[in-house]
Amino acid sequence: MSGLDDVLASAYLERLGVGARPGAVDARTLAELQRAHVAAIPYENLDIVRGAPPGIEPVDCVRRIVRRRGGYGPQRPL
Repeated sequence: MSGLDDVLASAYLERLGVGARPGAVDARTLAELQRAHVAAIPYENLDIVRGAPPGIEPVDCVRRIVRRRGGYGPQRPL
């Protein structure tokens, strides 16, 4: 998770229900993280409909997701 600090990365994994950081970085681990993400994070596009610009930088997306939002939306501080 390039550009993410350890606290934010840990919070993201906790939100996914994964717990600790995966030991291996391989296709199986990526598939497990992807399944966990799809199961835990809803897609939300209400801000886009309201005309709010989406924040799509990776760290912004993770901050939004960790705060219990999904999809796109404007940047807000943690």
